[in-house]
Amino acid sequence: MDILVEVKLLADVAVVGPPNAGKSTLLSVTSQAKPVVAAYPFTTLEPVLGTVEHRGDRMVLLEVPGLLEGAHKGKGLGLEFLRHVERARVVLQLVDGLEEDFIQAFRLIDDELRMYGEGLSDKPRVVAVTKMDIPELRSKAAKQEPALAAAAGSEPELISSATHTGITKLLDRLLLTVQESTAMGEAAREPAVVVKPHTQRDRAL
Repeated sequence: MDILVEVKLLADVAVVGPPNAGKSTLLSVTSQAKPVVAAYPFTTLEPVLGTVEHRGDRMVLLEVPGLLEGAHKGKGLGLEFLRHVERARVVLQLVDGLEEDFIQAFRLIDDELRMYGEGLSDKPRVVAVTKMDIPELRSKAAKQEPALAAAAGSEPELISSATHTGITKLLDRLLLTVQESTAMGEAAREPAVVVKPHTQRDRAL
C-alpha cells in the first residue's frame, strides 16, 4: 500500500507574493529566521518559518516561495507552495513596488489564491507594497494607492524592509488581525447554548 503524506506548515501569517517581491528580506528583519536574500528571483525554494516578537506578543510568519501565474495549476511548484497557506490564520500579500501596475500585480496573486480554492481567498488579508525606500517608487505609490485600496478592500501598507519604513505599523496591523482571527475561530468552536421554553411539566417540577 502506498501512502501519501502531505505536511502543511502551521503559521499565524502566510507571506505570499511573486518572486523577488521582498518576502525573504521582510522575514529576515522581523524575525530570527535566516532566509536566503538575493537580488534575483527564486532564491527561496522551500517555505521558511520565522517567529516575530512584537508588543510583548509573538506571531509565526511563513514565507511562501514566489508564486507565478498558473500556480493554482502547479506551475512553478505552485500547488506545493499554496497548500501551506491553508493553515495560516492571515495572509500578508506583498506587491513589488517595482511593478508598473500595482493593481495588476495584486490581482495576479489574488486570482491564484481564489482559483486554488480551499478558502484561501476568504482568509483575512493585509496588503503591503514593498521597496518604498526608492524615492521614485514612493511617488508612484501615492498615485496608485487609492485604486489598490479599492481592489484589495483595505488600505495597503507602504513598507521598506531595507530602512524599516512602515514595518512597525505593518506588524501592529498583522498582530491585531491575527488576534481578531483567533478570537473569531475560538468563538466558532464554542458549543451553542440552546434555551428551550419551559413546559407545563417543567414548571410543576
